[in-house]
Amino acid sequence: MTHPYYPCLIHVRRHRRIGMPDTPTPLNNNERVAHCLKQSELGASRWDRRRDDEWKITLGLWAAILASGKFIAEKQWDVPPWLPGVFGLFLLASYYFWLRGLWAANDSDKKWEFHFRNEAAAILCNPKHEVKEQPTRTKPSRRFLIADWSLRFQFGVTAFLIVVATCLIAIAPSPPPSQAADPGRPTSGSTAAPGSTAPSQVRQ
Repeated sequence: MTHPYYPCLIHVRRHRRIGMPDTPTPLNNNERVAHCLKQSELGASRWDRRRDDEWKITLGLWAAILASGKFIAEKQWDVPPWLPGVFGLFLLASYYFWLRGLWAANDSDKKWEFHFRNEAAAILCNPKHEVKEQPTRTKPSRRFLIADWSLRFQFGVTAFLIVVATCLIAIAPSPPPSQAADPGRPTSGSTAAPGSTAPSQVRQ
């Protein structure tokens, strides 16, 4: 299985000449260090770009949770009491699995960055150092919330906001009755006095 990143050609350099086969030429130490640093920058750039997208999506989700809870509570819609809780659990579970895959991708990029940075430092210390193979990709784990405090904070805040939105919907006042009383018809429980006439009849 090939690694998802671009292959790192850090040991040989191919020169193409017209009418001549490719001949591998060893890289000198400066070129080896430069290639390792480029690979390290690749992992760092992927990590930074994904982290920016992660916070944009998370902040948008937080705003949507609060706005939806406030909107439904103000509209006083007749929502079944179980529906906000079930939808909140589904949203929290989906967010959990999204953070799980995100942590695995971030951890892979961090290992890629640190690995080639350490290899560049090893070449500078020992010119005969052989660059090791790239690290394996991290698999998603159920313990990622324990390993990363940032994701643990995001998951906790999301769960808290879902509870707040659910409470706003639950404690919202019930919609007012839509039945209006007929002005020409006496209300229930009231009796007309004997000999009295309706206001419309008096006017006539």
